[in-house]
Amino acid sequence: MNKITRNKERDESVNAYYLENSWNVMRVWEHEIKEDLNEVVDRIEAFVLAAKETIHSTRGGPIKCLESSILH
Repeated sequence: MNKITRNKERDESVNAYYLENSWNVMRVWEHEIKEDLNEVVDRIEAFVLAAKETIHSTRGGPIKCLESSILH
């Protein structure tokens, strides 16, 4: 088994662990940053905003208030 295959399997295992524990997972590869940093930043921003919406819709209340107070 080559290094890339082992890395992919490890990533899948790590992703599964965090997803099972209600984490949001996003991977950013070094080559993506080198190719188009602005695109990566835009993707990260969209990912964070989507994750916040998920938190708001599933948990509501205190988390939403805390995040709102931090943003203002």
